[in-house]
Amino acid sequence: QYLYIDYVFQRFTLTISFSLSVSLSLSLFLYLSAPFSLSLFLSLSLPPPSPGIDWAPKSDRIVTCGADRNAYVWSLKDGVWKPTLVILRINRAATFVKWSPLENKFAVGSGARLISVCYFESDNDWWVSKHIKKPIRSTILSLDWHPNNVLLAAGSCDFKCR
Repeated sequence: QYLYIDYVFQRFTLTISFSLSVSLSLSLFLYLSAPFSLSLFLSLSLPPPSPGIDWAPKSDRIVTCGADRNAYVWSLKDGVWKPTLVILRINRAATFVKWSPLENKFAVGSGARLISVCYFESDNDWWVSKHIKKPIRSTILSLDWHPNNVLLAAGSCDFKCR
């Protein structure tokens, strides 16, 4: 059992997310802040456990990843959040996810000692995963994009940043 608290700053409002995992279930609650009040904005049930979550503020999409070795891109359509499965093609749990600055792709770190960079292929209407297998010798714990939307920094368990 664990409690995970995160916060996300959207373009126009402050959004706070609380994730609570109890007995292999994970729920994500997003609260929209207004002056002097909080209101429930979104409640999702995610595959357990889901340690990675990131919100794209411009396109208003959420990406999650977890122990099921897949990622989900959540899009708001007609007032309902719809998940789209992204097959990462990894053999260990996904640990971290991060949208790129232009929000046209995202990167997923994993225990498989590789980084999956995913982008949407509109011809086939699905998310494609490409692997970066450079000499990474341990689990990826953090990722961050350079503002140019091309370079990617990765922090791993062996105290190295690549």
